[in-house]
Amino acid sequence: MENVEFTEESNDLAQPAHAHETPTLVRWVLKTGIVKEEKQANYLLLGIAVVLLAITVFAYSRLLTPNNTTIRGNSGPMYYKNIPPEILEQLPPDVLSALPEKFYKEDLPKEVLNKIDPKLQNFIPSRPSQN
Repeated sequence: MENVEFTEESNDLAQPAHAHETPTLVRWVLKTGIVKEEKQANYLLLGIAVVLLAITVFAYSRLLTPNNTTIRGNSGPMYYKNIPPEILEQLPPDVLSALPEKFYKEDLPKEVLNKIDPKLQNFIPSRPSQN
């Protein structure tokens, strides 16, 4: 065991030649001249990824949230200015002129409410219960 010698120059576990190669996207950013160093290019690419993620989250949240003025379970009233055109077309002019600025489903006369498509009635909020 005394005859064992270690040399520091020996590197039996050498890494592959491509291990220290600069990634393609970083090289592309460096080539554009926007940044000067590899570290800056990495930060720029990270920033772009974060911005794209934020845009994606915003876009999906807009797609998944209904664009209606009320959401089922919402206790707020329907505002006259926000009545969907599909409901406006079904309401007689005398009822439209009698509607207050904000109203609930219970504020509409039964005969008028019966003329509105049941699917559209769901977008008119009911008055919250006084529990």
